[in-house]
Amino acid sequence: MSCVRTRRLFLALWPGDDTRVRLAATTASLPVALPARRVVAADLHVTLEFLGTVPEAARAGIEALLAAFEAGPEPLVLDGVMPDPSGRTFALTSSAVPSGLVRAQDTLRDQLRRAGLRVDGRPWCAHVTLARGLAALPDWRPAAPVVWPLEAIALCESSPMPGPSRYTPLATCRL
Repeated sequence: MSCVRTRRLFLALWPGDDTRVRLAATTASLPVALPARRVVAADLHVTLEFLGTVPEAARAGIEALLAAFEAGPEPLVLDGVMPDPSGRTFALTSSAVPSGLVRAQDTLRDQLRRAGLRVDGRPWCAHVTLARGLAALPDWRPAAPVVWPLEAIALCESSPMPGPSRYTPLATCRL
């Protein structure tokens, strides 16, 4: 029997306090009726790559990739919405993701793949999930774009709890 410790991990753009406050203020008017649930402000992020269940021994190698991540100086401007076609999630998205960020995410995905880690085969889409478990898609758009200066990248753990998962940054690197 193997006793390998694992964690459910993902890499994400992690907002600074000012960006998190702007995100929460901009999305406060999003109608979310029960049983749907809003993503709590402390968990708002842009996933760069979901890694899934990863052995603890791989963590140091993943953390080393954080320091090499360079997305360029352009901020991410969140100016649109992205409803999940199934109607289960609703997200804030960008109509024009900075090319430096797209290249950085591609490079990160290649590095993770070379390290033998699982990466998503779907094209990456920069978005911030705002609500989950929707019965119907809300008729909502942000009143103004949210400008997200690319401040930090984080290795995060997704911890299942009663109700929604919570996200804990395990390591963060300033950009």
